[in-house]
Formats: sequence, structure tokens, C-alpha cells
Amino acid sequence: MNVKLFKRISLGFIVFCLSIVVFLPLSPAHADVSLTGFFIESGEKPYLAAGQTISFSFGDDRAIGTSLDYARVFYSIDNGLNWIPVLELHKEEYQGFGEYGTFKLPIDAAVTSARLRLSTSFTPFIGGVSYPKVDVGPFKIMQPGGASDAVATANADGSVTLTWNDNSNMESYYQINRTGGTGGDKTFYVKNTMDHIGPLTYEDKGTNNQETNLYFYTLFPVIDQFALQEDIKPEAQTAIVLIKARPGILIIKDIIKKSDVIDSIATKLPKNYVKVDKGTILKTMPDIIDSDKISAEIKLPGLPGSGDGDGKKPVDPAGSKPDDTKSGSGTMSGTTALTDEKLEELVKGSSGWAKAELKQAITLNLYIDAVIGNYQQPITREHFAGLAVKLYELLSGIIAEEISPNPFTDTTSSDVLKANKAGIVTGISAGIFAPNATITRQEIAVMLMRTVKAAKPMLVLDTSKKFEAADEAKIASWAVEAVNWALNSNIMSGIGENRIDPTGNTTREQAIVLVKRAYVKLLQ
Repeated sequence: MNVKLFKRISLGFIVFCLSIVVFLPLSPAHADVSLTGFFIESGEKPYLAAGQTISFSFGDDRAIGTSLDYARVFYSIDNGLNWIPVLELHKEEYQGFGEYGTFKLPIDAAVTSARLRLSTSFTPFIGGVSYPKVDVGPFKIMQPGGASDAVATANADGSVTLTWNDNSNMESYYQINRTGGTGGDKTFYVKNTMDHIGPLTYEDKGTNNQETNLYFYTLFPVIDQFALQEDIKPEAQTAIVLIKARPGILIIKDIIKKSDVIDSIATKLPKNYVKVDKGTILKTMPDIIDSDKISAEIKLPGLPGSGDGDGKKPVDPAGSKPDDTKSGSGTMSGTTALTDEKLEELVKGSSGWAKAELKQAITLNLYIDAVIGNYQQPITREHFAGLAVKLYELLSGIIAEEISPNPFTDTTSSDVLKANKAGIVTGISAGIFAPNATITRQEIAVMLMRTVKAAKPMLVLDTSKKFEAADEAKIASWAVEAVNWALNSNIMSGIGENRIDPTGNTTREQAIVLVKRAYVKLLQ
């Protein structure tokens, strides 16, 4: 090719390219980048949970050749006045259709509502860097923090006041376990604390100031309406108090092995709701308390190696009325540890298949005095209402209250009125409850399911049909879902020959076992 011609063609190409740069509009690669969206994955839940992994994504209108320098996420609890970096921010590799990542919000009682901000930086191939950002929210933040600053204070009248800071707004209620002292082990509940954060108090009026007593309290929030990752379950707090103490110094190890106390506390903690860490419990227990160096006068029944408290004189649950367990400003249940001999005596006369589960039910306080003994006798509607109320209170942490005025003309039973107000039982006709009537298996299933729904209204129950029974046609239409649920949950089983016997009567031992199974199933 002629050299001059080649030079002319090259020069013309250069001029053409320059004219494009000069006369055409600015390429998007030179323009500022905008964020087209910032999305928080909450799984359709109206809240974000602190401490748990939260996924996010965002989009932008960057041009080819523009790179993302960084993407940072912040939160603000004062409507944007101050912005704080989120925890454990991780951004995934570019997927071609957006950016993805995860982060966590802190477990902090002060963070119950927050706005979120995405702040980014983009560098184009040609031109200046842009820093687009976008805010979303506010979001409700659910906090699973454990209690803090637990203090037990002895009062002049012998009662004990517990104070602590509630750092969670997720718990249905607080559970307090008391160990030691005369009166035996007790469990108390502070109900309806969800969405509450701040100071809480409880007064234990069941303590004894007639003699020197040492009491250990363990308290924790029961978060049973939300699924929590194992690493963020709250820990239990402990507090200790000596009633009617004398001046001086008492080394705890002089009166009891500290490991025995810790073991006793740890075994009473429900592992599905709270972390059970003996080392943490140990740290919360002081080495010294104000008192004389006394040992024989300190009584801790039910705890090994504790002066007179050898656990050989348990409280007889069959002799304790339900109302006797009420003390303080919440509810309490439980007794000193029952001996095997005592349990054997209480289940005497029961069927062989039921003995073990009856013992468990009695230990859990899932019984009423009226159904102890005569175990093959059909249970009445009134007596099963009493069992249902026990299950309801244990599952919900709420003290059942009587309906007023009484809608029935044939009973004034407190258990019936409580069960009716909770939505567990109804009458058989206008104004008639029929307290002495027996109950069929399908009626029991319905009452059990109502009890669970009343105690755990957010719980989803499996009522689908998964079993075929030879006599399923006998199940009343109003009982089908409840019977399905009871079978699916292994609470109820057949009676043999592939039969359910929905219209058969239920005995006392069967009723107690069904209630116990429902409670255990719900704990799982």
C-alpha cells in the first residue's frame, strides 16, 4: 500500500474517534452511579432479630467499566443523627444481577428500633468517584439478651425482693427457680413481659425468717415464640440471699459444696430456652456473704452436703392444694425432690404401662389431688379441666383466672371457671357444664389442642391426616383436626387392632399421661 495513502487513512481514523469524544454525549461510564434498591431479607417477619444473621442485597445502575470499591452498612437508633457500623458484615462475590451480603445487629437492649443505611463507593473507567447511599426502615429489632444485675434482698418481714434488668423484648415470661432454704425448691413466673425492656422485680413471700436460711435464685427469660440460633440463647442469672443473718463472715464452702449448688441450679434450667454453662453460674456466685461462721444452722433441703437439708423429708404433693402453691407476685410450682418410694406410693394401683409417665407427671406438677388414686376410674369433665389448667399455666407462665360472672348453673368449680375463661372448655348446653360427666377420647383431644392454642397462640399445629384407622368414621367432624394433631404429635395412640376408639371413655391415668405427653412434646 502507498505510504502516503496509509498515513491519510490513519489520520482520518484518529480525527473520527476524536469527533466522537467531542461531539457525542457523555458515556454512562463517566456518570455518577445511583443505587436502585437496598433490600433486607426478613422472611416476611415484621422485625429483625439481633445477634442473628441478616441477609441483604442491593442494585445499582453502574456502567461497564465502573467498579464497586466498597459497600458498608450502618444502623441508627436516633433517626439518622448518628450511624454505627453493623457487626460481621460480609459481601458476597458479584453475581451479575446485584450485590449480596450478610450482617448482624448487636444484642443491646438499647437497640429496639433502627434505620439501616447502605453506603457505597464506585470508581468509573473515566471520571470521578461517586458515593451513593440509601436509607431504609425503621425496623423493629427483637432483642434476646439475658437478664443482668440480678439482686436478691431480704426484707424485714422475711420475704425476698428480686430485682434485675430485663434486656430482652422476645420473652413470653420470666422463670425464676429457687433452690435451698426451708420450704423446698420452687419455681416462680413473671408473666407478660414480651416487648418490655428495663427493670423488673418479683417478691417471694414464701421464704422463712424464723430461722437462718440461705436461698439461691436463678432467673432467665423464656423465649418460646421465636427460633433462636444456639449461640445467642440467653444465659441464666443467679442471686443469693441469707435471711436472718448474723454479723460476721461466712464462707459458702464452709456450709455446702459450691459444685453441688451449681449442679442443682443447672439441672433445673430448660436447655431449649437458655444456655446452661456451669462456669457462668459459678462466676455469679459470691465466695463470701455477711454472717457468722455458722454451718449447722444453715438449711438447704434437697441439696447434697447441706447441713440438715438431706432431702429425706419431701413435701407430699398429694397433700398440697393448688392454691397452696401461690405466693408472691407471680405463680410458683414444684416441691422438694420426691423420693422413689414416695412416687411409687402415689402411683400405686395404676396400670403397668402408665407408672413411669405418671411419676413424670407428678414430678412436673401436672396433676390435681382429685385424680391421684383410682386410676382406672373414668375421669370427669371437671377433673380434666383441672389438669388442663395445670398444663396451660405451665406452658404459658400465666396464672389462669376465673371467668366472671359464672356462666354455669351446675358448677362453681374454680378449675372449670378458669378453663372456660382460657377457652379450653365450654358447656354442653346453655348454662350447663355437666362437671361429673365422663369424657371421650376425642373430647380429650379437643380440650388438649385448645389448651395448647391458648398457651401458645403463635404455634402452628399439624392437623393433617397422616394415619388410617379402622374406626376413623366414628370421629365427630368437630374433633377430626384435634385427633389428627394428637396422633401426629404422638400424644395419643391407638388402642390396638388399628382402632382409635374416639368415643371411648378416658381413665384418670390416661388423662394424666396425655397431659404429660402434650407438655413434653411442646418442650421439644
